[in-house]
Amino acid sequence: MRKQWLPLMIVAAVLLVSPLRAGDEKEEKKYCTNKVEDCVRSMKEKFATRGWVGINMEASEEAGGVVLTWISPNSPAEEAGLKKGDLLTSLNGIPYDEANEENLGKEYESFRPGSIATFGVERNGEAMEIAVTLEPMPEEILAKWIGEHVLHYHGEEYSEHVD
Repeated sequence: MRKQWLPLMIVAAVLLVSPLRAGDEKEEKKYCTNKVEDCVRSMKEKFATRGWVGINMEASEEAGGVVLTWISPNSPAEEAGLKKGDLLTSLNGIPYDEANEENLGKEYESFRPGSIATFGVERNGEAMEIAVTLEPMPEEILAKWIGEHVLHYHGEEYSEHVD
């Protein structure tokens, strides 16, 4: 798996999880102009309708795929039975590999609260499918995400507003 595929997995995690620090700078900036107010409004609008799973994941050459590195407590992922360390092999039948980067991105974009995302998982050598019913992103997670983004990408502009 080439390194260029890693940003997609990180961006996907951002769409599914909470902390923006896991995101790809190029992906994050597409939601925003250079104005903090415009950026916050755009992010709130975009993610208000996005389905949330509650995971962090990263591509791992050593594991040969995408590994779950964190599961949010009380998240749809935890309720469905996903576990830290699971190797994700597919999403709704689309294999996690570089050749499917565009299709996986489209699949993540289609996530809405109430829809079901079925993850192909390998755990302890056993293959299984786990269906996750997506929920709206909790407000506290969205607020944390936006706050981290503002501090990271708009730090100087933000400090002008709080002095």
